[in-house]
Amino acid sequence: MSEVPPGTASLQIVVADIHRAHDELAGRGVDVSDVQVLAWGHFVTFADPDGNQWAIQYLPSRPNG
Repeated sequence: MSEVPPGTASLQIVVADIHRAHDELAGRGVDVSDVQVLAWGHFVTFADPDGNQWAIQYLPSRPNG
């Protein structure tokens, strides 16, 4: 994708179930954060073996209006 040094990338993935994603990562031995609930989304974060930062996000439904 790019030629940035290892440990400097920041990546984000959106999922349908943040708790399932958290449990899957934790179950595989990933040092993942607790679920953080914010008004615009729910997140868990972790670093890969190279030190790159990953954010897993769930986007709650927004009321129509």
